[in-house]
Amino acid sequence: MARGKKILIMGLPGAGKTFFASYFAHQYLAGGAKKEQNEQPRFTKVLIVSPNSSVKKGWSEEMEKFKRYVDYNYSTHTLHFSNARITNPMTRDNIIGITITYHFLEKNQEDLRREVDSNTLIIADEIHHCGDNKSWGEALRIVGENAGFVLSLSGTPYREDDN
Repeated sequence: MARGKKILIMGLPGAGKTFFASYFAHQYLAGGAKKEQNEQPRFTKVLIVSPNSSVKKGWSEEMEKFKRYVDYNYSTHTLHFSNARITNPMTRDNIIGITITYHFLEKNQEDLRREVDSNTLIIADEIHHCGDNKSWGEALRIVGENAGFVLSLSGTPYREDDN
């Protein structure tokens, strides 16, 4: 990924990281705020990764406040095969993305990597969890290498377990 396409936002629990990231997504997804000269490019889809199912549902609810809809029920069972080509809810009308867990990302990284491109914004919530299982971090790196932008969030600035 080119320099300048990743950023880490750190803040205490309750500081507004989720709100900020949802607002950021709203502003930079197609149809958001009016684009000014030299402004960051627009994205057409968002992939939100979080550590567990309750957090990913929360993301769906937060994005709805901005009239942006992400599929929090996304699973391998919702992949559709058409002409031997994988398509998914990331490209459906009125749904601008999906929210998944790091575990799901790791298990389905090849399918997801094919869907992520320069028009994709990735939000990696609670990124410090990638240290719990280093393969989660590797999966995020692989899936995100072609993303237009990766916004990572954490309330844990360092870990004492060297992960």
